[in-house]
Amino acid sequence: MNLGQLTQDNEEFLNDYKSFGYRTKTQMANEALKMLRIAKKREMRTAWLNEAFAELKGTKPDYAFAAIDGEDFEDQVG
Repeated sequence: MNLGQLTQDNEEFLNDYKSFGYRTKTQMANEALKMLRIAKKREMRTAWLNEAFAELKGTKPDYAFAAIDGEDFEDQVG
């Protein structure tokens, strides 16, 4: 497996793959990348939620339809 230039700490960590229960370096790297992908998706989701909540911060959701009027919203008996 060729990952390019790794830092000394990461190289040592990857070379110690057997002590973490992996059969190969590739298996350990795949697991690490899977975990990183999940963490990044969570990070992006959290950022999106924060942005959405910031947009709604000044609104009054109880009165979302207060400005709408007309026949469509009148009670129809019959």
